Amino acid sequence: MPIPISLGCAVSRRTIFKGYSVNAVDAKGRVAIPSSFRQAIEKHTDARVLTIALQGDAPVLHGFGTDRSEELMDRIDRMEMSAMQAGRPFDRIKVGRELFGRSEDVPFDASGRFILPPLLRKRAQIELGGLVFFNGLGELFDVWNPRVLLASEMDDVTKGICRDLMEERGAA
Repeated sequence: MPIPISLGCAVSRRTIFKGYSVNAVDAKGRVAIPSSFRQAIEKHTDARVLTIALQGDAPVLHGFGTDRSEELMDRIDRMEMSAMQAGRPFDRIKVGRELFGRSEDVPFDASGRFILPPLLRKRAQIELGGLVFFNGLGELFDVWNPRVLLASEMDDVTKGICRDLMEERGAA
């Protein structure tokens, strides 16, 4: 007897961020997360909280839902196990510092407004009263000062989208 095969889609357990937006940062450092990003976070957690993190030494922030923290801990565990099995050293503290020590959990309100942490805002060169460019990357999203992004080595398509959105806001 043949085994029945379901062609239906499985329910996603991951927060996925798609799309882009340019939003204003007010004088207090508040900015609205794009509504599709907010909805993706709210779909996978009861709390209105997102994580904002530095991306290495680059002047860009990464954002993601707090549900991803557990996944990141699982990745660290797998990395450590793999290193042990291969007889390689593994610095769990260093990896933890890079993944968690450079991030902050920030609450957002029903409209998606949150306060960019001042230190992270400074490192990403995001100005009070300026703009930010959000760009979905799948499991996380970028938060850029648009002018910094345009001066970076980012691909031309992303730069073009950012430039077009800035023009729409009269900020080109």
